[in-house]
Amino acid sequence: FPSHDTFGFNVNGFDLNDMFGSIFGQQTQNPFRQNSPVFRTNVTLSLLDTYNGVTKQLHLQTQTGPKLASIEVPKGIKNGDQMRYDNILPNGILIVEYGVMPDLKFDRRGNDLYCNYSISVLDLIVGTSFNFVTISNKTLEVTVKPKPQPHMQLKIKGEGMPIHGTNMYGDQIILLQPYIPDNIDESITQSILQSKTK
Repeated sequence: FPSHDTFGFNVNGFDLNDMFGSIFGQQTQNPFRQNSPVFRTNVTLSLLDTYNGVTKQLHLQTQTGPKLASIEVPKGIKNGDQMRYDNILPNGILIVEYGVMPDLKFDRRGNDLYCNYSISVLDLIVGTSFNFVTISNKTLEVTVKPKPQPHMQLKIKGEGMPIHGTNMYGDQIILLQPYIPDNIDESITQSILQSKTK
C-alpha cells in the first residue's frame, strides 16, 4: 500500500531501525511494527472527487474510542483501490478501500473517459460541430467531419482521468450515437443527396 511515512528496514527478523537507535543512544519509532493495530474502513467517492483529489473527514472507532481523522485522497484513485496511511492514528495503521460511484455522464475505462453524444444522421453526413463540456468543466468545440458511418468515436487527448502518481491524463472518448430526426424536410434530403453525388 502507498504510505505517508518512511519505510522501516527489517533483515532476517532484525529491525535495523531499533539497532541504529541503540547504537546512537535514541529510540526510533517504527510505524511498521507487526504489532501495530490495523484499522480498515471504506470511503465512497464521486468520479469528480477522483478527478480533483479531495480531503475526507472520517469518523473512526478505535481502541481508545471514537476519533475524527482527515485523509488526503490523491487524484486518479480507482474503484477498489486501497491506500495505507501511517500518520493518521497514534501507534496504528489505517487502511482505506475506495469505492467510486457511477457517473451519469462519464464512464471510466482505465484512465480514459467515455460518454455518448446523440447526433442527427443529417449532421453526420454533412459534418457539424458542437460544444462539449469536459469533466474539468472546460467547454471545447468538437468538429465532426462529413463521414456517413455509424458508431463513430472522437478522441480528445488529455481530457480523461489523471493517471495516479504521474502528471499525465487519459483521453476523453465521445461515442457518436446517430438518430433519425422525426421531421426531415424533403428539400434538405434532396440537397444532401445531390451534394453526395457531385
